[in-house]
Parts: sequence; structure tokens; C-alpha cells
Amino acid sequence: MTTTEVDTPSPLPQRIRLSLAEIRRLFNLRHQAKQLIHTAMGWSTWRRQHQADARRHHFARRLKIQVLAL
Repeated sequence: MTTTEVDTPSPLPQRIRLSLAEIRRLFNLRHQAKQLIHTAMGWSTWRRQHQADARRHHFARRLKIQVLAL
């Protein structure tokens, strides 16, 4: 991989999968107002994207440490 391939974000954002607890929480909102459901879905999407970004950065950092140790 070249540095340009690493620096460019993927065209589709990658997120972590929904957990069972998250599915349950979103399912329990089904009788709520549409605005509340919309807000909860937006928050869930942001949270899963943020966790995926943190995971990628964590793995990249650990990989750098491993390369330096060699």
C-alpha cells in the first residue's frame, strides 16, 4: 500500500455492528415520537462510526509499536 491509499478515506463509512443491547434500545423506541427515534438513530450511527475510527487508530498505533520493536 502506498501512503495515498492509506490517507484517503474509504467511499463508504465503515461502522461497528449493532450490539444486542443497542438493537434492544432502538427497538424499545418504536412507540416514541418520530423526532426521538430520528435523534436516537443519528446518535447510534455517530457512536458506531466513532468506535470504528477509534478501533482503526488503535490498531494502527499498535502496528507502529510492533514495527518499531522489530
